Amino acid sequence: MMKKRTLISLLAVALIGVPLAAFGASRSIDSPHVNVDNNADTEDCSTCHFAGNALTCTDCHTNTTGQGYGDKTAPFVLTHQGAAPSFNCQVCHNPHVSKQYGNATALVSGQITAMTEGVDTDGTTKIMQLTLSNVSGPWATAPHTFADWAAKTGTDRGLTLWFTDGTDANGNPISYSFEVSKAISDTSIEVKGTLPTGVSVTLPTNFEMHYGQLIASKVGVDKASPTYDTDLANLQSYRQGLNDIYPLTGPDTFTDPAGTNGICQVCHTKTAHWRNDGSGNDHNVGARCTSCHTHSSGFMVTACDACHGKPPTAVAELATPSTGSQTAGAHYKHAVEYGYSCGVCHYGTGMDEINDPNNIVKGDKIQIGFDWAGYGGHLTQYNGQASVAAGAGYEGTNNTKVTATGTAGANDLKCSNVYCHSTGQS
Repeated sequence: MMKKRTLISLLAVALIGVPLAAFGASRSIDSPHVNVDNNADTEDCSTCHFAGNALTCTDCHTNTTGQGYGDKTAPFVLTHQGAAPSFNCQVCHNPHVSKQYGNATALVSGQITAMTEGVDTDGTTKIMQLTLSNVSGPWATAPHTFADWAAKTGTDRGLTLWFTDGTDANGNPISYSFEVSKAISDTSIEVKGTLPTGVSVTLPTNFEMHYGQLIASKVGVDKASPTYDTDLANLQSYRQGLNDIYPLTGPDTFTDPAGTNGICQVCHTKTAHWRNDGSGNDHNVGARCTSCHTHSSGFMVTACDACHGKPPTAVAELATPSTGSQTAGAHYKHAVEYGYSCGVCHYGTGMDEINDPNNIVKGDKIQIGFDWAGYGGHLTQYNGQASVAAGAGYEGTNNTKVTATGTAGANDLKCSNVYCHSTGQS
């Protein structure tokens, strides 16, 4: 056993610093995970692997500034949170290869007619200045402009460009990728990194740009032994091209009202909406899920104002989609003047437990439950409006009884038997 362990250790040491080209690979690790220093000449597995230099996803994905990404500083994210233990990153991502390239429609394509290697203004990061021609594609036409190529979701988050032609030192075809770092015009851009030594490219050469989020081609529900790009379970979602040229709903998108393989429903069994049995599929149809459920929050809704004001104190701040309310009620008096938290009147709802990973936001219903100064909601009542939007309504919590016979503007939407409305003696 000791000899076997020694042999494995020696093999690992021997592999450190060996570039992928030494193994005859014709395709490198894809950007932005290709050699963290953006220098293709030093590409090797030891950047993230092997003893003494082993990195996990969260070692690099720590930058909360929204810019300045680079060597070992990537956008801050959390793994998917929920009632169950969080997923590991490889359930949804392939950390080595983007499955969009070769499968999805290119956002931008054309030819590279000239390229010059150089160094970025930081004095260390290698770059290439590329001259483009015959540019076409969905992100080459309105409403997009060339500026979007270097800022797909914000500063320092460019599209990924692939060289689709060329050969390595052994004459094998290559498809190296680089992040677009600057777009000067629709015919002039800069990318991070350079082609490896020995790689020859005859100009003009073809290129493609893709979104490049390293999404795995399949996502499943088996968390016991997750591994990217394998059929984890009979429920799966093919993610070969998530970007805004594809519809937001339908097969292979966020959610599929007619099916169950949307990436935001394929694993869900206990959520209030978009479950993998096809139920709960009427919530914000056609909306981009990540508008409210961000990766940086583990896809939990963390902002009380994601759908309405915090709290809604004016008609313009009422919930979207509408619950049917026509006024902002007494929110200003209670939340602003008195400084009460949401949970005083909305006990047990997503509004007062939004950051609890065990909380499941309770759909579109408005939870009414009183909990003031430690007094429970026993015998308390609330009468809401009789006319509410489809899917909305009320739910009594903390022993509060809720009825819905009132009319907006008729002064019959009110609380009863609430201690804070009493004389303090009953």
